[in-house]
Amino acid sequence: MKTNKYIGMMMMAATMLTAASCSDFDDYNEVPSASSQAGDNLSLWENISRNAELSDFRALVERTGFHKNLQQDRSYTVWAPQNGFTGLADYQAMSDSLLLEHFVKNHIAEYKFMASGKVDNQRIHMLNNKSLVFNGDGNYQFSGVDVAKANVPSLNGVMHVLSNSIQFYPNLYEYIKMADTIGMLRNQIMKYEVTALDYDKSEKGPIVNGVQTYIDSVMVTSNSILKSGLRAYIDREDSAYTMIMPTNAAFTDYISRVAKLYNYIAEVKCHDVAKYEKPADTKEKSATVAGSLSELRDSIARKSLITNLVYSHTFDYNKGMKDDTALDTIFSTGYHFLSNGDEIVRDHTIIGPVEMSNGFARIVDTLAFHPWETYNPQINSRNLLRAFNNTKANARSEAVPMKVRTPGWSLFDPEYGIDEFTYQLVEPQIVDKSKPEMFYSLPDVLSGKYRIYCVFLPAWTGNTGANLPTAMNFQLRYCDEKGKLQTYNFCANPDDANHKAQEGGTWQDNPKTLNMATAFQNDTNLVNKADTIYLGEFEFKICYKDLENNVAPSIYVSSPLSVFNKTQMANYSREFRFWAFIARPVDYDDYLKSKKSNDNE
Repeated sequence: MKTNKYIGMMMMAATMLTAASCSDFDDYNEVPSASSQAGDNLSLWENISRNAELSDFRALVERTGFHKNLQQDRSYTVWAPQNGFTGLADYQAMSDSLLLEHFVKNHIAEYKFMASGKVDNQRIHMLNNKSLVFNGDGNYQFSGVDVAKANVPSLNGVMHVLSNSIQFYPNLYEYIKMADTIGMLRNQIMKYEVTALDYDKSEKGPIVNGVQTYIDSVMVTSNSILKSGLRAYIDREDSAYTMIMPTNAAFTDYISRVAKLYNYIAEVKCHDVAKYEKPADTKEKSATVAGSLSELRDSIARKSLITNLVYSHTFDYNKGMKDDTALDTIFSTGYHFLSNGDEIVRDHTIIGPVEMSNGFARIVDTLAFHPWETYNPQINSRNLLRAFNNTKANARSEAVPMKVRTPGWSLFDPEYGIDEFTYQLVEPQIVDKSKPEMFYSLPDVLSGKYRIYCVFLPAWTGNTGANLPTAMNFQLRYCDEKGKLQTYNFCANPDDANHKAQEGGTWQDNPKTLNMATAFQNDTNLVNKADTIYLGEFEFKICYKDLENNVAPSIYVSSPLSVFNKTQMANYSREFRFWAFIARPVDYDDYLKSKKSNDNE
């Protein structure tokens, strides 16, 4: 925890935006014309001014001009600290606006709160909207500070003399405006802050020259990014959060990591498979990206950064943030489950946890999110664009999704966690002659390296009982960085003479033909298991995420069988049973393999 002096120094260096407005409290909080107690014939300000041990407090209140309020017919409770209180020098060095919010209004509340009998955790709403606790039974404390003298009566309220000042705890939103080393985060959040006239709460005056004037203008400050980005109202006092705040270096590092995955080009093309009349058709469609591409990348990266900074203490996943228990999976207000909780929240904390009025702040030197859990997720595509020569009489029809419940055995590997699922069955239109061909979309692909898999299901999920292998060729159709359409043929046989391997096991040259030598086959030994077939690794040079017209790469699936080869036709099935195509980022794939290896040790 940081010391009070540290927070005081932070506040001295800050500038806070304050807006003139009416009180949110009851407008009818007025003192009766006749006093109800004998001897309380002085105002609160007069009582403060005549008390020599409150001269330090008096000087600060007078400097802000709030002493005028304490002479009016409005009821207040003042908790006034005795001279020489903690942080006096820091408060004296503050700007008037900060002093008013952080000190004066932190010691004054509307209405009269007496110290009488047992006071059990009474929440007092202060003028700066902080919620502080009043406790005691004979001897009293306010926000943990001893009351030296209680119930000093006044014409317009009551005063309690404190042995020390009340610690000011900023809320998370206020702290962002104060804290050192997080200027880039502050700029990102504060550029969405606006202050505007609240027409409903403002008191209307006369119309002058056709324009409505206001006798009492209520200005309201709001920030749209709290709802649309952080998805957490960190400016309110009625919630509890932990917020991680990246240093400028951590902010810049994260932006660069994300931005490179959004390498847009001005015009992106793809095959318009939905309009194909036959598999060999060449219809195209495109999407244009307007504006500055570098600014677009930067904007997307900044929005991604904001999403997972805040963690509500009301979620069970985050309950360990309130104490020192280990964090496993945590849940952000951006609705992401993050599996490395301690690494994200604690391992990179360089300042904190700093106590706030609505939680805790942690300044971190690294945003340690797993990319695949945040900005670079695995893509599971079941988006069948077209199927030809399938069982539908109309060759333009798509395969019909089939719904199946997993039987007593586990059809999928544990990583999928599925017991009821939909898959697509594609059968030959003419049993002894035709071979189905189909096109699947890979939407929202980013510019980066993926390992691509096809999850193929066993024979019992189809219409036939024969457990024969299915031979499949896979061709990726994509747009290169120059805006031209290209094809890439995945190959199951690394020894194919037409397919040259490059270092690292990825493929430099496409096989010239797609045939039985290049084809993939499902594992028929997995009678009751899904077969995840690895197609290969591919690096997309451009980004397709959120493009108009559903522009995306596609995978063309075909059969290498010859209808004139009776042996092939007898030994292979021409049914295709797909659960999904998976495009998995390489770093995630490596992580899963490493985790599986460690689990098996």
